[in-house]
Amino acid sequence: MSANWISQINASDSRLHKENIIGQALTAALLGNENANFCLDMLQLCYDPYITFGVRQIPETVGIVDAENPWSEFTDLTVSLGTRELTGHDARDAIQALAERFDSDEWNNFCVGVLSKDLRAGISDKTVNKVCKKTNFEIPIFGCQLATNCEGRPEMALSLIHI
Repeated sequence: MSANWISQINASDSRLHKENIIGQALTAALLGNENANFCLDMLQLCYDPYITFGVRQIPETVGIVDAENPWSEFTDLTVSLGTRELTGHDARDAIQALAERFDSDEWNNFCVGVLSKDLRAGISDKTVNKVCKKTNFEIPIFGCQLATNCEGRPEMALSLIHI
């Protein structure tokens, strides 16, 4: 169950603990564990700045246990939302229908976090990439160079004059 990985990550505030759990998931995924593989795929979706789902309110469920948990349909939903194949009321209705087919624990602690792009696990793309660097699970980083102040650095001020 994917929510178990997130629960393990949340078990401690320690950065090293969180990296250790992600490392265990990576090892399990590389050994063929589908659950760990899926969890790392979802971490990628959650923290990838280039993928958005266009939804603001994701319903939580209460008291649903022993549901079917159709993970492949959840993956299909994320694709449809990410490509904007589903938007507006259609997206809202599809999310609600799928939420009712998941255990409340799995839906509320994992799926809602992925769709809202915040797992509330105390990790970031940097945490995941520190462990998953140079693997299929590495998350692309969006960054830009910040401006620097040339005060007290005459060589920088002179180079700006020549531009």
